[in-house]
Amino acid sequence: MQQMQKYESGANRVSASKLFTLSQILSVPIGWFFEGLPPPESGGVGPLKVSVTTQVFLATHEGPELAHLLARAPRRQRRALIKLIAAITDGETS
Repeated sequence: MQQMQKYESGANRVSASKLFTLSQILSVPIGWFFEGLPPPESGGVGPLKVSVTTQVFLATHEGPELAHLLARAPRRQRRALIKLIAAITDGETS
């Protein structure tokens, strides 16, 4: 019970992979967990739209680690890494 209260209050966080797993177990879309929340503050980036492909990637063992490392890289290097990965996977960059 105390552990649930910590999650509810935000003292503990649920990882993206655990949230994805929970959504699969409960047979609900990930957005279900966020229904009823107030809209982001004005001036913010707005609601995060995450594709199913991204959700599946973040649920892998490497996904969160790679996302964390990319977020720490300087912007210029991130763009270069995106282009490199796109070239390796024959993907397109935006």
